[in-house]
Amino acid sequence: KCQVDLGNFGECSGQENGKCRVSGGEEVSRILLYCTPRLRTQETAQLAGFSDYQVTEDRAEWDYGQYEGKTRQDIIATIPDWQIWTHGAPVGETPEQVAARLTRFYNRMIDTGDERILGFAHGHALRVLAMTWLGMPLSFGSQLPLDTATVSLLGHYRGRRALKKWNSRVGRL
Repeated sequence: KCQVDLGNFGECSGQENGKCRVSGGEEVSRILLYCTPRLRTQETAQLAGFSDYQVTEDRAEWDYGQYEGKTRQDIIATIPDWQIWTHGAPVGETPEQVAARLTRFYNRMIDTGDERILGFAHGHALRVLAMTWLGMPLSFGSQLPLDTATVSLLGHYRGRRALKKWNSRVGRL
């Protein structure tokens, strides 16, 4: 897999995210913390002030297979209607495989009974996580932009799973 450096923006944003607090002012550091196997998510967690995290393969970014390292423009030059959300990646993961992996992750978290979980992860995988949490079609993830070093919050609203915050800059969770 490609290990892409954070770059200056990622480093500065990661440090700013260390200022996050959950509602009521509780320290984020009292929450279970998970990172993906990719070094950049672990570096982001460390820059944000979190070093006590668990690495789990289930949180990994999409396996792009033959498309690893290629841009969307590279791919649509040969497959004009290609989208990761509908086509997946040859010799990589299908959208359904990514969804199954991320669903397995949050079901394991639900089984622990601990509802406060913080994760550092990658854009496509986080959008799939949100879609599976909400029970929405995976292709809807293409309509949810997710910028680098932002905060999103999955939770409940009136007894139903909800997207409580999405693509927010640093602040209160």
